[in-house]
Amino acid sequence: MLAILVFLSGVAYYMYFRCQMLLLEVECEVVPFQILTSYPTFVHVFSFSVLHVILFNTRYWYGPIFWFVVNVVFEVGQVATKSGESSTLFASYFTNGVFDLDDLLAALIGAVVAFALLKLEYKSERQSPD
Repeated sequence: MLAILVFLSGVAYYMYFRCQMLLLEVECEVVPFQILTSYPTFVHVFSFSVLHVILFNTRYWYGPIFWFVVNVVFEVGQVATKSGESSTLFASYFTNGVFDLDDLLAALIGAVVAFALLKLEYKSERQSPD
């Protein structure tokens, strides 16, 4: 439930701050704090990590590692296209994106928070008598 709430907060963020990405003809607000520009990356890694582990019944560490790596690949791919080192498969996404170290940090924090939450849940399930 927490993962879904965090995910919905990310959707609300996009609707409020990044509405031009949704192709809406609406005037967008300016993000009040620079750190908040990476909030969607945190939301993506955290929410998808938790949902991944729950839906696919994987080990608690697999989702956070998988989604962190996915985000790192996409973030680094944005640098590769700027240097002319890209393949054409995702070139459009990478070319239109902007590399940001804050996004890498947000992805790491999202993975660590998801890992900690899932590990706590995993421990409590193993300790609870059935």
